[in-house]
Amino acid sequence: MKLFKRRLKALIAALAVLAALLCSSCNADQIEDSQNAAPGKEYSESMRAFWMTYAEIADIYNRDPSAFSERLTEIFTDLSAKGFTTAFFHVRAFCDAFYDSAIFPRSASLSPRGDNAADPLACAVAAAHSAGMALHAWVNPYRVSFSADVNALPENSPAKRILDAGESERLLITEQGIYLDPSSVANQALIIDGVREILAGYAVDGIHIDDYFYPASVGDSDAAQYESYTAAGGSLALDDWRRANVNALVSGLCSAVKSFDAAKVFGVSPGGVIQTNYSAYYADVKTWIQTPGYCDYIAPQLYFGFQNATSGFERQLAAWSELFEGSDVRLYVGLALYKSGREDSYAGSDEGINEWILNDDVIARQIAAIRKNPVCSGFILFSYGDLVYQGDNTVKINEAKAVFAALNEQNGNG
Repeated sequence: MKLFKRRLKALIAALAVLAALLCSSCNADQIEDSQNAAPGKEYSESMRAFWMTYAEIADIYNRDPSAFSERLTEIFTDLSAKGFTTAFFHVRAFCDAFYDSAIFPRSASLSPRGDNAADPLACAVAAAHSAGMALHAWVNPYRVSFSADVNALPENSPAKRILDAGESERLLITEQGIYLDPSSVANQALIIDGVREILAGYAVDGIHIDDYFYPASVGDSDAAQYESYTAAGGSLALDDWRRANVNALVSGLCSAVKSFDAAKVFGVSPGGVIQTNYSAYYADVKTWIQTPGYCDYIAPQLYFGFQNATSGFERQLAAWSELFEGSDVRLYVGLALYKSGREDSYAGSDEGINEWILNDDVIARQIAAIRKNPVCSGFILFSYGDLVYQGDNTVKINEAKAVFAALNEQNGNG
């Protein structure tokens, strides 16, 4: 009975939080305000951006932490001169931090902090702004580890503290690794508090989350949590309950960002297929696009070639564009620069599989298609390392050159 009452109180608290969050607004007035945010280039022109992953950041940092700030300034100044407006900088990939945090441990990907070690996010913000670029802090909200081994968790990981407190129901342990359970109100608060910490400590221009929602292998790993929900009177079917949990976090993050500063931007980068987001990852992108209070932009990862037999780029772009008709939410398209010069083994046909090997202008043509689409407001490339690739794959090198040429041709005005 005590457990039931505790679960009931948790449910009531969750519903109260959700109601408050859904009343929050990332509305048209706030989006209009955000168009004037410094440095503001992403709204006065098309978004022309790149993701810089935690592995890429760590590679630069670990070579010489004391020179990290100088190196980032060189990188951002160069890419700004070539036409990019915005960097999406990975600050939390595994319930850890690429910044000074009182909530999350320093990332194990970074070399131990010495006397001359820099704060990666502080350096990135300063470097981007000095180059005239915006910088969005990129967070993976739920992911803890690619491994299901709880014994491998760092002692100062929030997930380890959760286990030590006897609250294992707050974690999902799956084939894909360990995740914070999206149904936990305490987990939602942890994630949102982490974002508030970033906003309070760093002059980032926005907060960005990507496609790590429920893991595809979630299975029945949350069966006990769902049973508690229904035992307390919950009536949503399992899939709808999971989507409601993710919705609560997304709207809560939006509210946190806007309550801190209405000029700050919040957005999400889901997977590239609308139905797969909905049914496999419990990401209700249609609601986020068509209902105020969820986000300023969506950046679907359209990581498909034109000749992809199962999810062709043009077909997916049309499907997403249709969702945005009449919405104040902006559409930025995520593009797979990383596929250049590589087989696309899931493309469903020989033409699709070899498309990225036989053509060195796939991304450039996709940028052209985006610029012709009246619903699109820009694009984001995955990822930085492929822009500056210096290996022996000539297709990849030529594709990056084609991207830079496309930026220069229209000076970013699409």
